[in-house]
Parts: sequence; structure tokens; C-alpha cells
Amino acid sequence: MGIFDFLKSNNEESKYQKERFKYQKELEAKRKKIKFSNLDEVSTIITPNIKNNVIWKDLRGKTVSKIPITYRDLSHTKFDNNKHKIWFYLGLKKFKNSERWVPVRKEEVDDKLNDINFINIHSVKSKEEILKERRLKEQQRIEKLNKSRSNILKELDWDGNGEVDVIAGNDFNLLLKKHQKSIIEIDRNYVQQFVQVSSYLQNKKNDIQLIFNSIKDTSNEEELNEYVGILKNEVHSYKLILFNSLNMIVSLVENDVITFYKIHGSFDKLNMFNSNWENELSEKLSNIGNELRNIGEGLSNLMYSINEMSENIVSEIGGLSYVTEESNRMLSNQLQDIDSSLQTNNLLTSIQTYQMYKINKNTK
Repeated sequence: MGIFDFLKSNNEESKYQKERFKYQKELEAKRKKIKFSNLDEVSTIITPNIKNNVIWKDLRGKTVSKIPITYRDLSHTKFDNNKHKIWFYLGLKKFKNSERWVPVRKEEVDDKLNDINFINIHSVKSKEEILKERRLKEQQRIEKLNKSRSNILKELDWDGNGEVDVIAGNDFNLLLKKHQKSIIEIDRNYVQQFVQVSSYLQNKKNDIQLIFNSIKDTSNEEELNEYVGILKNEVHSYKLILFNSLNMIVSLVENDVITFYKIHGSFDKLNMFNSNWENELSEKLSNIGNELRNIGEGLSNLMYSINEMSENIVSEIGGLSYVTEESNRMLSNQLQDIDSSLQTNNLLTSIQTYQMYKINKNTK
């Protein structure tokens, strides 16, 4: 080799060293900006195995492919004596619509490498392990769902007879029967309208009971929450109708004409005295059981229309502007006369404190 070739070789070596030094500095700057994820945020953890190139392996030593090349040089520094320093490992993190490899601190992982359970959790799963894990998760999901369902059913059916407790009783019909003669003397047509209100209340009861029964068939927590929300809205609207209906009878027989016509006008707006509309509603309600069983496609249109009816009822008669201490006293006395277990103040308080459940339209 001549002197020229020697100098040329040295210049090339020097240039290579400079470029390499510059590249290492760039890598160092990038490493300082790395944001590490916590170990509990990732599933599989992989480490760089440094030979002629970088091979990524999980904590059991199984090779993992298709790792972003971005992390190849960033993950380690290789020295001239064939030694190297590893800076971080990678963990598979789940995001909203994807999974991505993210850096995790090497020291945190190294501290747990004697923990067999940690290694098993954060290594690539075999098909058998995946199936076992899925079965376990499904079992836990079903157990949680059954427990939630059981708690809700007990909340709504305290005595466990299969009927929603709040709709038990026949107070409106008993009060109507008691004052039938007085009402006929005032206006016979009112008796017919009260009978239609009674039918409306009965349809509401049927509606509530059918939704209650459908809760037993819900397949996940989201559906369960939606059905329970709609059911509670229905119970609330039933309480409102019952409370107003009872007050309408009492106000009529007690000659409180203003209160009577306030309630009567609101009921008229809700079509409660329209027999054709009542028949249409009854027909819809008779088919609700079949509709509710088709829960694989989300909540049925009928469920939404039922909830919409409840919202209309609350909007129209939810104000209770006519309620006074005197009106409550009169209603309580009338209920006592028919041996009702219904407590006026408790009913009124539950109505006034209830917050309507908002339906999530995305589940449709």
C-alpha cells in the first residue's frame, strides 16, 4: 500500500468515525425525548437480542417479528469491543383503535424477571393460553353481569315474587269505585274518562313488567344499564300518572275545579282519553315481549318509542304546580279510607327527586 492509499484509508476511517459519532449523538437526543409507559399498561414485553442485527424476543425467549425499525438503533448502543448497552424494552400497548409497541423502562422489567407469573403475563401467549384466558374473561364477565342483574332485580322486586313492587296495588280503581256515584252526579262522561285513565295505568304496568322481565335476557352490562334506565324512566312516568290521576279524582269530588281541569287538560294533551290511541298503544305493548328478546341488534325501536312516551309524560305533567300541603292532606285521607298502603309524601318525594335516565342512541 502506497502513502497515498494509506492517507486515503485514514481519511475514510476518520470520516466514518465522525458520521458514527454524529449519529450516536442524534440517537442520544432522541432517547432523552422518549416517553415510557407503565408496565401495567402493556401486555407482551420484548427485549432486543444483539448479535449481527437486532432480534426481538419475549420474556420466554420466543422471537417476535414485525417490530418498528424506529426502535432498532434507539434500543441499544453497540461499542467497538462488541459489547453493547440496552437502553429500554418494548411493551405492546392497547389504544382506542389499535395496538402499538411502546418503550418501557428496562430496570423495571429486570426487577421482575424472577417472577414467573409476571413473565407468563407479559410473554406471547400460545393458542391454548389465549383460549384459556378468553374463557376465564368470559366467565368473569358473565359472573359480574349475573351479579349486577341480581342486584337490580332485588332492588325493583323486594319480595321476590317476580313483579315490580311499585306497580303492585289497585289504588286508583278502588278510589274511583268509592266515588263513582258522586262523579256520575257531576258528569257521567268523567267516569268513562277515568276508566280510560285506569286502562292507561294498566298498560303502563304491563309495559314496566315486560321490560323488567327482559332484563333477565340481557347479554352484557351496556344493554343491562340501558334497559334498567328505560325501566326506571317508565316507573317514574307511571308514578307521575298515578299521582296525578289520584289527585284528579280527589279534586273533582272535593270541588277543587281548578286543579281538576289543570290535570284533565294535561291528560287530554297526552291523548289519555283517546280510545283509538289507547288501542294502538295496547297493540304495541302486546308485541313488546318479542321485540325485547331481539337484543343482539341493540335496543329496539319500540323501546325508544316507549321511552319517548315517558319523556313526553314527564314534560307535560312533571311540574306538579298544583300540589299544596292541603292537597296532600286530602289525598292522604282519601287513600286511608280505601286502606291503601301508598304513602303520599313518599310518592311525591320519589317523583320530585328522580333524574331521567338519558338513552345512549349509539347502542341502537
